[in-house]
Amino acid sequence: MAWPFSAIRTCARLSDQGASALEGEIRTDRIQVAEKLPTEALLVQHFQMSLTVVCEAIARVRPLGVLGSRQGSGVYVLAPSIKPLQFDVPLTEPQIEQLRQTFGAHW
Repeated sequence: MAWPFSAIRTCARLSDQGASALEGEIRTDRIQVAEKLPTEALLVQHFQMSLTVVCEAIARVRPLGVLGSRQGSGVYVLAPSIKPLQFDVPLTEPQIEQLRQTFGAHW
């Protein structure tokens, strides 16, 4: 009997999707510089994600330098500075093959 299921495709983690959406809200000025970020409860409703996922998404955006915390007050949007380095860029097959040739088969 053949099952009507499709193959499961890998996709970005929900926290990555949330971080991308939150960063997009900031970079497109829908959330202005110096503006307080909405509460996690409001972000949960807005993005329709769990509180854990929203908190992890915020934690992923912080290293980008666009969010800052004020103790007892909340999380605020910071003026963008130099774009930070990103080390989690996926490699293409040709790049992986070049690394294998350069550094050996164990890479």
